Amino acid sequence: MKQKFNCPLLLIIFAAIFVPPTDVAAETRYSYESAGKVYRYTVEVSGNNYNFEFDAAPASDAEQLNAAVQVLQSIYRDASIDSQNRQPYIRERARCSMFEAGLYDYTFCVFPNDFSPEKKDRFRGFVTQMPNWKWMVVWNLLPALLVFGAIFFFTRKSKGAG
Repeated sequence: MKQKFNCPLLLIIFAAIFVPPTDVAAETRYSYESAGKVYRYTVEVSGNNYNFEFDAAPASDAEQLNAAVQVLQSIYRDASIDSQNRQPYIRERARCSMFEAGLYDYTFCVFPNDFSPEKKDRFRGFVTQMPNWKWMVVWNLLPALLVFGAIFFFTRKSKGAG
């Protein structure tokens, strides 16, 4: 008796094995330590963004920059984030910085405290991960070049053999 080939079942098994998990922060409470002081913060998923909120704001701009890198590394687990290579900008009154990394660029935005006089010391905002040109080359152009190279190689080989 012949065994019937079950293609949908194999597709589900291969998808479960080879599809990478999404970069979802498993924990929601984190801490950042600077100059002997511990700053606790929470992270929540909001669509493509991750919202963060510190219990108390780091005092200086340098500490806030280090806290930004800590938040990005704790959420996305990417050690290639470079705190020196950043581009600051303003986006809808939020102070933002774009950090470059290996295959992704990361945006870190801090909301202004102008609208809440009683909470002037809060430090909250959102972070986003975006693919950069290196990701585009590795995941789109390189496979396309390999496919076109294989087609070219096999058509030349078949013409030479005939």
